Amino acid sequence: MPTFDGSEGRQIPTAEAAGYTSQFRTDYRNNKKAYFVGVDNINALIGQNGTMGFRIYLGIKNIDGVNQIMPILVSADEDGEDIIGICIDDMCPCPNMCSTNSPLMK
Repeated sequence: MPTFDGSEGRQIPTAEAAGYTSQFRTDYRNNKKAYFVGVDNINALIGQNGTMGFRIYLGIKNIDGVNQIMPILVSADEDGEDIIGICIDDMCPCPNMCSTNSPLMK
């Protein structure tokens, strides 16, 4: 497995991100559009020994009789191995908890 240095991912212009999110909303109208996770949970993940970044797993959770995509956020170390001590789910979904003025929602 590759070694990670913390620079993985790419910062992109807002307009590019807005294009991606717009296309997603068009193609997947019935799915959640975004999730919010609180800073306390992010800090807990960062605080795990060896955290170099994060991995987002996609799962299915039955909510009120309907299967919904549920992201699960975990820390990962420099070798790309998950640090399984804290797993975050139950992030606040959009809808209903959406940003009202983000260009990523237009």
